[in-house]
Parts: sequence; C-alpha cells; structure tokens
Amino acid sequence: MKQHRAKIGIVFLIVFIDLVGFGIVIPILPLYAEEFGPSPVIFGLLMASFSIMQFIAAPILGRLSDRIGRRPVLLVSLLGSALGYVLFGIAGSLGMLFASRIIDGISGGNISTAQAVIADITGPEDRAKGMGIIGAAFGLGFVLGPAIGALLVTVAPWLPGIGAAVASLIAFVLVLTRLPETLDTDARREARRHPLNLGSMAEALGHPFVGLCLLMVFFSIFAFANFETTFAQSDLTEFPRKPADQTTLDDRTQHTGVDEEPGNRRGRKVETKLGELGEGGFEVGESEDRKEDHQ
Repeated sequence: MKQHRAKIGIVFLIVFIDLVGFGIVIPILPLYAEEFGPSPVIFGLLMASFSIMQFIAAPILGRLSDRIGRRPVLLVSLLGSALGYVLFGIAGSLGMLFASRIIDGISGGNISTAQAVIADITGPEDRAKGMGIIGAAFGLGFVLGPAIGALLVTVAPWLPGIGAAVASLIAFVLVLTRLPETLDTDARREARRHPLNLGSMAEALGHPFVGLCLLMVFFSIFAFANFETTFAQSDLTEFPRKPADQTTLDDRTQHTGVDEEPGNRRGRKVETKLGELGEGGFEVGESEDRKEDHQ
C-alpha cells in the first residue's frame, strides 16, 4: 500500500471534491423544487430520480470500467455530473430539474469506480484501509458541501449548481492529469470474456454475507435519503422565522422587483445578497409590529 500512497491520495481528493459538489446541491434541491409547485408524488419522483438512474447505470458503468479501464469511466462520469449540476443551476422548469437529476444519476458511477481503483492497487490485507479512506473522503465532502452551498445560495440561486459543476470539473482535471490507469491488461481481457448478466448478479446476492451487507446498506441509505429530502421543509415548518431570518428563494426574490414567475425567478441572477435582504425584511417586520402597537 505504501508504494501506492500517491494514487490513494489522488483518489481521496477526487471523491472528496466530487462529494462536495453533491453536498452543495442535495440540501437545497427540495426548496428549488417547491418553486414549481409539484404534487407530493411528482416531488417524490424528482427526489428519487437520481437514485433510480444510478441503480440502473452503476452496474453497467462498473462492468464497463472492468472492460475499458477506470480512467475513461471516471472521466465520463465526472463530466456527466458537471452537466447535471449546470442544468440544476439554470433550471427554469420542473422538467429541467428532472433532467439534471437523471443525467447526474446516469453518470453516478464515479464513487464505485473510485472504489474499484482502490481494489486494483491494494492487496487483501490493505483493502479495508483503502475503502475506509474512500469513506472518509465521502463523509468529509458531505460535511463541507452543504456549508458551501449555504454560502453560495445567499449570493445567487443559480450559484450552488455552478459551484457543484466546478467541483466536478476540478475532480475531472485531477483524474485526467494525475491518476494513471490501474486496471491491468489481463483483468480487462478476463472481463471481456464475462459480460454483465443477471445470473452473476443473482449469484453474488445469493452469498449470505453479501446479501446481508447489501441489506444493511439499503436501510442506512434509505434512512439517510428520507432525512435529506425532508429536512429543509421540516426546518421551515417546525421553526418558522421572521422575515429577517428567512433564507428561502421566495424571500430573496421578492425584493428584486422582477417578475416572480418560477421560470424567470430560477433563471436570473439575484443581485442583492442575503445580508441586504435580511435587513430589508427586518425593517418590514419592525414596521408591522409598530403598527400593531399604535393600534
């Protein structure tokens, strides 16, 4: 493992930067979706669209990386993520939000491919350490991502999407310039003789330990997804704020004097920052309180 420290460090940075972008988008996605007034079913489908497409595409991308190499799949996945984030940033309709999440889900094989890189360059005795490094990068990126997103959204509602796209492009450049191919020729040749089929998947799932691990991962991610997709709305519902404290898109856009149609609101730049808007909202709140006192 020591001779591959540089590669492991690059993989760590790639996963970390990529998860920063993911963490920027996910917490504010529900608030952006609410701008277009979806029904509960449509809202649920929007939030699930990324995972549905990833469920379909990730095994295909994983097998493809066994056949053509890790670098090409990582590069394409990161470019796809960047495209999805750009669409998220400029989305002027619910359909564009769906497209952004679907594209990102289809190209969402970067984490599994990064894990495959670790498996390529570590022996059985060091593999758990290598996978633990991936997990650390995942967690750290998801801690910093929402914080960065909260800062960016106070500047402009489109900026978190563009910031996430920039993060994916930085990871793309790292793969392109610093990460060598880790899959050897013999492994590629062997993979070409055994294409992906449902039988091999069923055989893997039939292994008692594999099936149990997958079941645990399913329930942990199920709980995490429920939390992430409802936290923003629950926060605003359970802890209502005065206008001075509101940080939703509605509060920022109502001060600009521009047409408040959702498509126009999501596509344009908000020129005033949160501090200025909060000051304006505080004045309104104070004036209303004073009116009540005079009455």
